[in-house]
Amino acid sequence: MKIKNLIFIPIILFIFSVFILYQNKQNEGSWIKKDIDLRGGLLVTIESSQKIDAKQIENILTQKYGSVIVSSLRTSTGYGATIEADISVQLEDVINTLKESNISINSYSAEVIGPSLGKTFFNQVRNVLIIGFCLMAIMIFFVYKNPLPSFSMVFAVAGDILAALAITSLFGVEIGFAGFVSLLMFIAYAVDTNIVLTSSVLKIKKEEFKQEYKNALKTGLTMTSSVILTMAVVLILSTSKLLTNIASVLLVGFAADIIFTWIFNAGLLQYYIERR
Repeated sequence: MKIKNLIFIPIILFIFSVFILYQNKQNEGSWIKKDIDLRGGLLVTIESSQKIDAKQIENILTQKYGSVIVSSLRTSTGYGATIEADISVQLEDVINTLKESNISINSYSAEVIGPSLGKTFFNQVRNVLIIGFCLMAIMIFFVYKNPLPSFSMVFAVAGDILAALAITSLFGVEIGFAGFVSLLMFIAYAVDTNIVLTSSVLKIKKEEFKQEYKNALKTGLTMTSSVILTMAVVLILSTSKLLTNIASVLLVGFAADIIFTWIFNAGLLQYYIERR
């Protein structure tokens, strides 16, 4: 079993993720697609007893206000939708426009976040994520005191995060506070899976690698698949935008973790054990 021969797969995924994030920065001015709580704007939530056509509402409001994002929303009372618009758009104008277009509205609520406040929020959560990652890296190097296995673990976690951000942006997922919180949770989980692998194979002989890798893989994939299935259920059934944001990021992150942990990290560890 030459896992090390497959290392090119996670490396390609890493380069692809960096490229996507770079393209986002060049085209949209931001590495990721920010949710309204990080970029600022008007968020209107409407509820109705009749089925709502999000595309129809988006077309109506875009003609009048420019760029508007409308998403369907399941509610406990029936149907609903969220409307994201520029900070200059007035709530009353949006509601009146919809009523004039014969859109049934039972109730509505609004949240307004200024661009400067959204930028401040984004900088804060970004800094917390960077600090959390750096502390994790320092702890790994301190505990293992071995450059190659430590680098392999840190690189794997970094690849997980970049892949999660890049692939969710490809699917149009906007990252908000909830998304960054899920990334902090994910750092801890990704370290766990890498520790399961590294601790299992680091001190063995090269002849024992195959069996120890299989044992660690069985444990790791059981953990990861359980979380992936849970997040998939949340994504499908949840009516909460906050929960779906968390589930989207974690679902992609855990899938990427399979590649970076069980191919990249395992491949470098196999190379290290054979050369030791």
